[in-house]
Amino acid sequence: MYSLGELYFNDLSVKDKNNYIYCVDMLRVSCDIPFQTFEDKILSHLVPLMKHKDAFPYVEEFSKYGFGGFKYNYAIHLDDGVTIYIGYMSNQELACEGKGVSNPNTKWNLTCEFNPNKVEDSPILLNILKHNWGWIIKSCDVACDIPFNINNLDILKNPKNLLTIFEKYGIKTYILGVAPNRIKIYDKKYESNLDYELTRIEFSKVLDLPLMNYKNHFFNFNVPSIALKEYQVNLSDLTIDNTLKAIIYAVEHGYSISDLSRRYREKVVNYEMKKSPIEFDMDSFNKTFTNYIEYYFSNLVI
Repeated sequence: MYSLGELYFNDLSVKDKNNYIYCVDMLRVSCDIPFQTFEDKILSHLVPLMKHKDAFPYVEEFSKYGFGGFKYNYAIHLDDGVTIYIGYMSNQELACEGKGVSNPNTKWNLTCEFNPNKVEDSPILLNILKHNWGWIIKSCDVACDIPFNINNLDILKNPKNLLTIFEKYGIKTYILGVAPNRIKIYDKKYESNLDYELTRIEFSKVLDLPLMNYKNHFFNFNVPSIALKEYQVNLSDLTIDNTLKAIIYAVEHGYSISDLSRRYREKVVNYEMKKSPIEFDMDSFNKTFTNYIEYYFSNLVI
């Protein structure tokens, strides 16, 4: 079971006035380097880790034949569920006529993707990112964690965005829009086996941002309309029977109203419901993004 500190790495997250916590949940960066550089600076460190899979870290080599894949693909497993992805020499580049496969000076795309809060300060990762190879921040997931049960949130569909709802074991996940700029809203308490309520709102953003321009980048994206539902009822009211009080309390703390019997569902919805809008702080998104970039590329940008 995670504690709060284990969800976020090295104080890089930011807390706003509402105690909402902002973090970067995924970074995808890329650059172009010759094959000899890739072989000397990266592959030479990965090959020894391919020889065993009975202990962490170990490296798994695999193939990705699609147009968006790479000729060389590596999953660096640091722990259960903690992986760094490395791709080199994209299939799209190889398909381009005139790309000099036999020319040792030809530069090919290197892409690295990781979750900073899980990978943390992995020496393997830091040894790759320390090189001044003209990095580009291709995309990222920035997230806001709010201390409420997802079933207590009213998520309004934007007419411009597709809203998809998945449900498993009574746990709902909402997807607004489509990749690569989608918004995912899910139960972080359930996903990370927490002992407190937490819902994550995760924004996937395509950036194509040169590393050296990171200080000039400011997030300013549309956020979903989300409100916290609270039933306006005095639980000390003697006119309400104890069973109904218990049911209202359960609904307020995340029990799905759709799981109630029709009789109690009708009783609960008769009580006035207050909806408090969830307000996101764009400055906190920007601050946490800067924190993560300056940590992982500290020798290049500070």
